[in-house]
Amino acid sequence: MASRNLISIIIPAFNNEDSIGECLEHLVAYSRGAEIIIVDGGSEDSTVAIAQEYPVRIFAGNASRASRMNYGANKAGGDILYFLDPQTIPPTDFVEAIYDSFLDGFLGGCFSIRFVNGRRLTTIKRYMSKLNMTWTGGGDQSLFVFAHTFHALGGYDESLEIMEDFDLVDRLRKRGKFYVHPGEIRVRPQKYQSISYLKVQLANVFVYQMYRIGYQQEILKRTWTRMIENS
Repeated sequence: MASRNLISIIIPAFNNEDSIGECLEHLVAYSRGAEIIIVDGGSEDSTVAIAQEYPVRIFAGNASRASRMNYGANKAGGDILYFLDPQTIPPTDFVEAIYDSFLDGFLGGCFSIRFVNGRRLTTIKRYMSKLNMTWTGGGDQSLFVFAHTFHALGGYDESLEIMEDFDLVDRLRKRGKFYVHPGEIRVRPQKYQSISYLKVQLANVFVYQMYRIGYQQEILKRTWTRMIENS
């Protein structure tokens, strides 16, 4: 199946000079000619300069991650949208995996994750990400969805600065079947070089539970920051 312009890959970038090159190198090699869109949130490093070396479309966005992803979706020409964090690397067969999931009747989905050179604790997250539960569908796992479905849902809620991925996936699950593909996205260890993995995950789990209970965004952000800085 020809894939040119069928899939649009949307990458919300911000100060990702250490990872954007590897990510784009991989996508150019394995995306089967898919459209690649980068929406930069005002990077102060070489992110944009590195991205310009690849056959991608680059746009300037604002600091809000949800806003950047919506902007990319509005610029996309593909029938399928694939949102990807620049610090992650999807499986080499991710295009075929996405096609197959839609042929099987799923309305959208994501991939499992594996931390590159991760410690033992990351193995727990790896296996948890394979379960099709309410906690799956976070940014690291990426999201693929039909463009018309995404726009019918209203896209990402730009009023959310945290947990925006779960909000969209929740709305997507209410419309149809959601798939967690067993293929693994590789997550770069740089995400946890300055902050311990355990500290980040404890903060994520606690704030996620607060989000499910219904706490406001400001409280969620403040709690997450305090747990990271003080624990």
